[in-house]
Amino acid sequence: MPTVTWSTTTSGSWSLPGNWSTGALPGVADTAQIVRTFGVHPYTITEDTTATIAALTIGDSNATLAFNTANTTLTVNGPTTLTLGTISITNSTDTLSTGSFSQTGGAFTESAGKLDVTGLASLTGSTTDTISGGAFNAGTLTIGDGSFAQRLTLSGGTTTVSGVTTINGANTVRGSQIVMSGGSLAATGGITFGTGTDAGTLSGAGNISGGTISGAGTIVASGTLDIANTISSGPTLGFVSSGTSVLKLDGTVTSASAIAFSNDFQTLEVGQNGALTIVAAETVTGGGIQLDGGTLTDANGIWFGTTGGQSGRLSGSGTVAAVLTRVGGGGDTITATGGTLFLGSAIGAGSGLLYRISGTASSVLELDGGVGAGNSFTFLGAAGDLAYRYVGSISENVIGLNPTESQNHQANRRFSLGPTRVCFVMSGDSTVRGGWSGS
Repeated sequence: MPTVTWSTTTSGSWSLPGNWSTGALPGVADTAQIVRTFGVHPYTITEDTTATIAALTIGDSNATLAFNTANTTLTVNGPTTLTLGTISITNSTDTLSTGSFSQTGGAFTESAGKLDVTGLASLTGSTTDTISGGAFNAGTLTIGDGSFAQRLTLSGGTTTVSGVTTINGANTVRGSQIVMSGGSLAATGGITFGTGTDAGTLSGAGNISGGTISGAGTIVASGTLDIANTISSGPTLGFVSSGTSVLKLDGTVTSASAIAFSNDFQTLEVGQNGALTIVAAETVTGGGIQLDGGTLTDANGIWFGTTGGQSGRLSGSGTVAAVLTRVGGGGDTITATGGTLFLGSAIGAGSGLLYRISGTASSVLELDGGVGAGNSFTFLGAAGDLAYRYVGSISENVIGLNPTESQNHQANRRFSLGPTRVCFVMSGDSTVRGGWSGS
């Protein structure tokens, strides 16, 4: 196809024929080429018209193709190739629409407007690209080439990928990255951590949705990172080492390794539709787990606190299928709030945890297993319920209920209880019996 090259030595408008090598604007059959080899000063080509071309190539480190004039659209029916220089979209009414987008160098930035890529958007230039606003749409997206690290920063706007998003590793200290500090990523075709010695990373704060996330990469919350995707057992989940971070999981998630907590400001949140299975013994050393109606499963158990005395916590409503135990010092708490918190495993003798029921009418702590001696259950207000779905046994002097202790009389399961808002639901019996008293 014919090539039409930017030929002026200064900045100028795309729409001026004299700025092009043929004396005419690039047309539907032409490749527009910005590869000036003379001059050392930066210059800007302002895309100020609506045009359609066959292909676009930018290969000059001094060049910037700027979409900063209202109501302009550049349609590239074939490939857009960026090897050097910059493409910048800053006007909310501007669009770059292209068949494919290949960046092996230079930089791409978008704070408004739209980049539409019908096919593959390949960002492999060992640089940083930034989407801070507008919309970025791609058929498929590849970050990094497995040898050199690439970074895509999403600090605003919406990024939508209809096919697979691949975050490759690199043969360097750190693999390629998608770093979020706002905005959203809708990875409809899923996210795969790909090749490279050092695995890729998905990190930051923002909203992620779409298909399954898989591969041996790393997912790290820094701020609130809300993930609605299914996550397979490949990625490692965690938090940035300092500051307040929330990793919220709204899909079905399997973590092959424990999720590391390192300070009191880290929260692992399982959303209303979330189901998290941890295939390793989990330790919550400071920080906490919050359930918003979802399910948490760990056949290896969850341990709270350390010998250093930091307190861990689990709170909210939902289902916990794990043995909960405190290790070392700390005032580690299990709190039912905002609904029913169902503990499906037995509570061992002297677990060391403080079991609490929030003072709202909807707050219920429901137990479904044996309860060993030396455990304390506390009401935090004028409402709330403690329910026991009888499956195992309750030991003598097991429950320190404020303001009085209960005694177990296992033969007839009658209790002397201080608060009247305590009920017992027996296995196979749907009747809720509240306000029991007697000896």
